[in-house]
Amino acid sequence: MDIRPRPRRRPSRVPAVLIALLITGCSGDPVENPLQSTTVRIAVPETAMGLKPDGFWHYSLASYGVAEHLLRARPDGTIEPWLAASFTRTRPNVWRLKLREGVSFHSGRTVDARAVVAALKKRATQGYGADSISKAKIEATGPLEVTLTSPKPTAAVPRDLASSVRYYMIYDVAAAERAGDDEKKLLAAGVYTGPYRPTAVDRQSLRADAFPRYWGRKPALTSVQVLAMPDSSARLSAVRSGEADIAITPPTEIARTGRKGGPFPYRRAPIANRGAFAQFNLTRAPFDDAAVRQAFTLGVDYARLPSVVAGGGIFERAGSVVPGSLPFAAQVQRTDPARAAALLDGAGWRTGAGGVRVKDGRPLRVTYLFQSGDTELEAFGIAVREQLRPLGFDVAMKRIEDSYDSKSWPKDWSIAALFVLLDGPNVVDSMANWLGGGGGANFGGVKDTELDTLIGRLQATTLDQARADLSKVQALVAERAYATVLGFKAVDAVVAKPWANFSPDPDFIFVDPALAPRR
Repeated sequence: MDIRPRPRRRPSRVPAVLIALLITGCSGDPVENPLQSTTVRIAVPETAMGLKPDGFWHYSLASYGVAEHLLRARPDGTIEPWLAASFTRTRPNVWRLKLREGVSFHSGRTVDARAVVAALKKRATQGYGADSISKAKIEATGPLEVTLTSPKPTAAVPRDLASSVRYYMIYDVAAAERAGDDEKKLLAAGVYTGPYRPTAVDRQSLRADAFPRYWGRKPALTSVQVLAMPDSSARLSAVRSGEADIAITPPTEIARTGRKGGPFPYRRAPIANRGAFAQFNLTRAPFDDAAVRQAFTLGVDYARLPSVVAGGGIFERAGSVVPGSLPFAAQVQRTDPARAAALLDGAGWRTGAGGVRVKDGRPLRVTYLFQSGDTELEAFGIAVREQLRPLGFDVAMKRIEDSYDSKSWPKDWSIAALFVLLDGPNVVDSMANWLGGGGGANFGGVKDTELDTLIGRLQATTLDQARADLSKVQALVAERAYATVLGFKAVDAVVAKPWANFSPDPDFIFVDPALAPRR
């Protein structure tokens, strides 16, 4: 799956004492937060606001109650109707969607099958071109019926339509094209369908008011205000000062202090689905040797990492490439330093100067890449370096500017770490993209026909129908050491007390019609 991360966050390094002051207040008393009970103000890690239905911002329009998809994914792998009333697989390669009656764009124009087909086709041409929707024939087969016919059998159509990172939101293509890049014209055009219609926008903020003709449940709030604050400490400070009610992804340090109580509650999504994914480079020494890769993964203490990375209390243990709380997760990532040492001995690596192993005069050095500014992945690298040192590994760390621009990476890279969504809706396509033979992000050069066959079967069936294959994929990735997940993290937030019942959504849908302050 072409899972671009959320726009790259470059959090500042915030001293723990400053975090404590921001959370508790210098005087120990909370600052009054004059909450308007019908408005929520959300500070988000975006660099700028905008209404254009392309680029990085457009998926966030669904996050904040402005736009919607046909279907919605849940972390356990199930798919729910959203704008669509139902979806049915009529043949192995054919999916039929029935649209809801009475749905309109914010302009008042009816959302019918022709409008939906136009949106799907437009988004397919703007996307990565590797998903099931972009490969399918998309037709309006009735006033409120859309049919997708794929070249071969696939169960990925609902997952791709639902995914918040596939970007298949529904909007009025014709009206958006007439407005072009003019934000004021887009504002007036009313091209989206969500419970809140945008009424004001600039680069720093977006305001959206309750849409009176919304097709679903009446919105509980009169308005939503989204504040672009790329700096995590600024978002936290905004809640502390009363400028915002909710701060999405606050500074890392708050996970330790905020959970202990205080005037500003710390909230986490119910599932940790963001995996610290470490992809291995099979095309260069030393990881072109499976024994070295296996020794590396066996030397990592997965149980201990969550307690030492970023001060502990933030990450959950990774047992495979699937979050352990999901029903189809397998516990296949093992820690066994003795077995790791035996593998290195058998592969001809001998202890040299400074405890670093050597073979044919070459030290056992691996290079760990992490994106500049990502302090959490940097912390994982530091912890792993210390854990692997006794085995004779020399782990060098290097910053990169883009986790997806492999051409700009240093040629000697061994491990590339980044965050990937690995829950039910995403795990199959994630494996296809990062480790499959045709994956656009298979930077490590994995070539495994057995893995490709398993992924192909998973893509052609639902997760419920293919639990055995999903277990095999997890085991194969671990056994052949193509990649490892160092830990899982939940989406989190800090909130003002009236919003203490807010629960961050693991799929980033933070605003829905039911969102309301605690009474």
